[in-house]
Amino acid sequence: MVDDGSYTATVDRVEGGRAVVLVEGDDEILDEVVLDEERLPADAGDGAVLSVVVEGGEVVDLEYDAETTDRRKQAARERFDRLSRRPDEPRD
Repeated sequence: MVDDGSYTATVDRVEGGRAVVLVEGDDEILDEVVLDEERLPADAGDGAVLSVVVEGGEVVDLEYDAETTDRRKQAARERFDRLSRRPDEPRD
């Protein structure tokens, strides 16, 4: 587990009542944490961005970050749209 502190994390997937959360730092994945699904905030599904607090090697607080989640999803859609264009297609 990562050192005590506050981190940004992303819900990688939710399956079988468990949530796999990727803890981030300095543009890299620092750790993967598996939590009971009911610990996730209400709106936090696959791809959700969370603010997490770690104390004593355990995640003690989770908060859904709707703004960052929306921004990341929009950026991913834009990347996909750019990559899916044919090279000879005009750009918008």
